[in-house]
Amino acid sequence: MELKDIKELIDIDHECMERVVKVHDRKLAMIDAIEKEKKEIADTTWAEVNQKLAKTKAELDVKIDKSEVESEEEFIRVSTLLKAKYEENREKWLKIMFDRCVE
Repeated sequence: MELKDIKELIDIDHECMERVVKVHDRKLAMIDAIEKEKKEIADTTWAEVNQKLAKTKAELDVKIDKSEVESEEEFIRVSTLLKAKYEENREKWLKIMFDRCVE
């Protein structure tokens, strides 16, 4: 081999190394871009999930408040009816219990 051939081989080797480095750099840049996009997608998705969660929580809070008010009203209504029924039948029920105990 001549000196010229050796120099040519070295030049080709350097060119190939530069190409490999460029390809490697592009690969790293693509990996970085993918990771960045992955993070953006995850952040966006979590933001949407949190927004839906907040909306659902607010809707459920309204339903719970409404249900609580309705339950309280129903309790008062039934309690009032029971008290009225007791007052109406108290003497009769006391007499029945007394008669059963005495017999």
